[in-house]
Amino acid sequence: MSTTTGYCSLPAVRYTVGIKSDTHDADIDRAIEAASRAIDNLTGRYFYQDTAVQTRYYQADPADLGWLPVGDISTTTGLVVKTDDDVDGTFENTWTENDLTGSYGYRLQPLNAAGAPVAPWTALEAISGIWPATARTVEVTAKFGWENVPAPVEQAALLQTIRLWKRKDAPFGIMGTPETGVVQIARLDPDVAALVRPYRRMS
Repeated sequence: MSTTTGYCSLPAVRYTVGIKSDTHDADIDRAIEAASRAIDNLTGRYFYQDTAVQTRYYQADPADLGWLPVGDISTTTGLVVKTDDDVDGTFENTWTENDLTGSYGYRLQPLNAAGAPVAPWTALEAISGIWPATARTVEVTAKFGWENVPAPVEQAALLQTIRLWKRKDAPFGIMGTPETGVVQIARLDPDVAALVRPYRRMS
């Protein structure tokens, strides 16, 4: 990747737009980063994997204490789930994946997810015990995100990067001349929207 969290490569952009020198690499890098972050905003998730485990806190819906939506979990390596039943700030209960015998067992959902890049896990199902209903009582430590960028997201990033790159030739959103005709550049390439639509995270 051109940048640490960019979704398409600098060589791919250069090849597609026909740039052979490295004169504009810094500008293209910025366009890749901007396009990638725009895709994050469109989908409500990010498609790179955390370099280290992160700790996040969640609250179960009182109407369904068996189900806990979480951020995209890309791997079970380093995954730790704890709860704080008495809300004293100490997460004393460690949960075990696929444990049906104890009081603190959970299952990663959806079942057909196998970790990134196929799909991340997006929820924890309590299979023995229930999630506490009070705020910030579930602590999840994991590598969040996606291990690899899905091909449609990579293509969307490439298209949007090129659009941003060409924006320099249309500072007011208009390309062309009165002689050859003018065209207004849309804010978002419709093909980009179509490519990333299946990856939007539903709240």
